[in-house]
Amino acid sequence: MFDRLTAQNFQIDFRSHAKAILGADFPEVAVQLEEVLLASTIPIEEIIGSGGGEAKGTQRLRNALK
Repeated sequence: MFDRLTAQNFQIDFRSHAKAILGADFPEVAVQLEEVLLASTIPIEEIIGSGGGEAKGTQRLRNALK
């Protein structure tokens, strides 16, 4: 599970029985989550830009996870 994320240097950490629950009960959600995270990017301009509210990267990720 999440092999493509690991190959892209994502650090995956499961808590309690999350891996078993995702793998057994919600495998389609795990695939969708992996796809959203692999497609997510954060331009350097957003990292060094000023704050004030929800960052554009956070907005994009939140909207992709809807």
